[in-house]
Amino acid sequence: MKNLTIIVPLVDFNEAHKEMYDKSLNSVLEADVREEAALIFVGPDSAIKVVKEYNFGGREVLYLSNSKNVDLPFQINKAVKDVKTEYFTVLEFDDNFTPLWLDEVERNMPFLEDVSLYLPLIEVMDFNRREAGAVAYANEPVWASAFSEELGYIDEHSLKSHFNFIVSGGVFRKSDFLAIGGVKNSIKVFFWYEMLLRYVHNGKKVYVIPKVGYEHIVNRMGSLTSEYQQMAQAEIDFWFNVAQEEYVYKTDRKKKYEGTPNE
Repeated sequence: MKNLTIIVPLVDFNEAHKEMYDKSLNSVLEADVREEAALIFVGPDSAIKVVKEYNFGGREVLYLSNSKNVDLPFQINKAVKDVKTEYFTVLEFDDNFTPLWLDEVERNMPFLEDVSLYLPLIEVMDFNRREAGAVAYANEPVWASAFSEELGYIDEHSLKSHFNFIVSGGVFRKSDFLAIGGVKNSIKVFFWYEMLLRYVHNGKKVYVIPKVGYEHIVNRMGSLTSEYQQMAQAEIDFWFNVAQEEYVYKTDRKKKYEGTPNE
């Protein structure tokens, strides 16, 4: 896909990650066979050193060293500053694009020019049972009758009843991402949900292309999913409430969980 940058956030490397890198980065080569997309890797030096060993053909590649904060929202915001293309997408290092996803976005764009964020249907894979195939699908509810006010779109109506949308793999228009304030690093668990609320609150259109475009891995030890599974229910409830309160603010007001909700 032309005019696109693929952002790949990384964490401290260990040998268990190598197989994930192989599969994830191979999915880039399969989804971008014409070598049109740029790549930005952002993360600790231990991980940057490893990905520099891969051959990305004629693609433009930028490596951003960042050991200070490897939280996904921070990494994305940092990388976006160096995006030179009109669009970007985020590939988590243990996830994968499907081979036709980027072509599918490009094919739909002429008919959806007012869309700010294009999301795929997503296969959710259990890290411990990947051979069993998808354990669930994400983002598909917007194609159910009467779920959204307009079929295929995520809107305020749909966000009131569903908060488990997955945004990784989606294709963002950079200017609109910056206009709504990016993704807030201080918000845990529900940072994508809060960002989607902010998108629709600010009149930005979010559309789910009815094609499986991304495989998202859950239950991997050390992942955000496993981290959140260790949280007490009170903390999870706190972050959900924060997301529902903070989307009206474009700036990150840096709420903190102190064991009791902030006043």
